[in-house]
This record gives sequence, C-alpha cells and structure tokens, in this order.
Amino acid sequence: MKKYIFYSVAFMALCIGCSNPEQKSIQLAEPQEKKTVETAPPTIIFNLESLQGKNIDKLRSILGKPTDGVQTNPTVLQRKLGIREWTNNFEKGGYNLLVTYDDTSRKVISFFITTNDPSGSTKDIELLKQILNIQNSTNFNIKPVVSLKDTSTYTGIVVTPM
Repeated sequence: MKKYIFYSVAFMALCIGCSNPEQKSIQLAEPQEKKTVETAPPTIIFNLESLQGKNIDKLRSILGKPTDGVQTNPTVLQRKLGIREWTNNFEKGGYNLLVTYDDTSRKVISFFITTNDPSGSTKDIELLKQILNIQNSTNFNIKPVVSLKDTSTYTGIVVTPM
C-alpha cells in the first residue's frame, strides 16, 4: 500500500513539474473548406520506348551504373560453364528495373520492374506501365507477375521487346 501511495505522489509531482504555468492557451483553428488536390500523373522513370533496341552497354551508359556491384557481368568461370543470360539491376526513383540480357550478343531479352509498395505487391499495374512509358505501346509484350502471398496482387511486370 505504501508503494502505491509513493508512486501516486511521485506521478503527481512529475505532472506538476512538467506543466508550464506561463504556457499560452492553444486556440483551435476554424474548420476550413476541404480543398481537392489534383495528383499529377506518375513520372516516367524508366522510358522503355527510348531504350528499345539498345544493348546492355548502351543501357548502362543511359541508366547509370548497375547496383549489382561485382556481379555486373558474369565471371570467366561462369562463362566457361555456359552461362549465357545475365541480369543487371538499376535503381531510380524508388523503383528497381531488372534487365536480362544475352552476355554474348549483349542484346536485351527482358525488363522486370518491381512495385515500390512496402508490402511488395500492388494491384495497380497501370502505374508500373506509366512509370515505364509503355501504357499505349505496341513495341512490348507485357506480363504481370502474380504475388505468391495474394494472387489478386502483383509483384511487378515483365516487359519483353517484340
């Protein structure tokens, strides 16, 4: 019982010590009319229309250094073992673009863009198409990649040049 009284008195002393008698009263703002905010269309981050037909070396010069580090190219041993396809990852604007290419010809095979949603999945495939500037394109085959966690959502889209 003594502990209870002690803690109660200590708590009250703390509350009194933290209060500021000179503190001005807070005035509540008058409710304002709700303003509708127009959201701008998504920015094109990776313009695949302008990248079409370019090899991996040209893509690197346009998109910058891949984020793969030492894995940017296959090693000599990997090439000897017959590895022909390789990938490079590019990050921009919070999105990742994975580019698969033929290591011998340097030709791009496909692109894969992931959603930047923290959950790792999205229902908005159109947003990803807009980010890649391919929403009205006839130059690419577009295939959504279904999420394993929730088959009504997608982890991204695979875009293959025609």
